[in-house]
Amino acid sequence: MIGLLEDVTFSAIDTHLSKALLAEESEVITLTHQQLATKLGSAREVISRHLKRFEAYGWVSLNRGTVTLLDVEALRKVADKHGFPSKAGQNVTLSQ
Repeated sequence: MIGLLEDVTFSAIDTHLSKALLAEESEVITLTHQQLATKLGSAREVISRHLKRFEAYGWVSLNRGTVTLLDVEALRKVADKHGFPSKAGQNVTLSQ
């Protein structure tokens, strides 16, 4: 049960974070992790953890004060809740 709750919570954060990044309408976003966290009503540490995972998947590149979008299509899929793309390009269905 706790695992399902964590999946749903992380899914919601991933969805909101993806939407926030895409809403900036730029491939290079000049926002700190704290600014993103404030926009999303979350803690900086939580946003940083999710951004690092996005970076590990190759969806974004992180630099001090900037987030560069590398795979907009993957972010759109997460934002639209059509699945969580894996590194191999396969979709992993989100628990709802």
